[in-house]
Amino acid sequence: MTSNGVAIDDPMDQVVERLHDPKVAAALVMVLDHAESLAVLAAGADGLLRRGETIAETIGDELQELRTANAGSSPLGDVDVAALTRLGGSVTAAGPALEQLVASDMLRSDVIDVLAMAADAAVDGRDRAAAGGSDPGGALALLRSLKDPEVQRGLAFVLEFARSLGRRMGA
Repeated sequence: MTSNGVAIDDPMDQVVERLHDPKVAAALVMVLDHAESLAVLAAGADGLLRRGETIAETIGDELQELRTANAGSSPLGDVDVAALTRLGGSVTAAGPALEQLVASDMLRSDVIDVLAMAADAAVDGRDRAAAGGSDPGGALALLRSLKDPEVQRGLAFVLEFARSLGRRMGA
């Protein structure tokens, strides 16, 4: 159903209709703009998860050693040893969420590659549009652009993504 109340059966029309929603377009651009950062964050989270328990244990052991060795005086000066201990506990507490992230498909290299490609395309598209790139003009000009092989490949990806997402949402 469109904003004017007309039913849309074609998935392509549904995608185009959704892309006309400024909130959807802005959210998609934001995700694409940050895809590379998300990939770096995911890789960092993977490393932290793999070593998180060891890091937390090491920090806790070292802090306990400092407490025992200095009984009352701290060689760390104004550093709050209790806060550092809590930090180690926080890393350990975040373990299940980080483990879930690592176990999910989000960190697969092919997923990261697709997100990186989408991020590059988003930045390239933004730059070309800002530089006065293609102006679709009216509806007929927009329809003519569907003959462009690059546009066809991009729309095929969007359609297949929408179908795949729809299947998963229905499950």
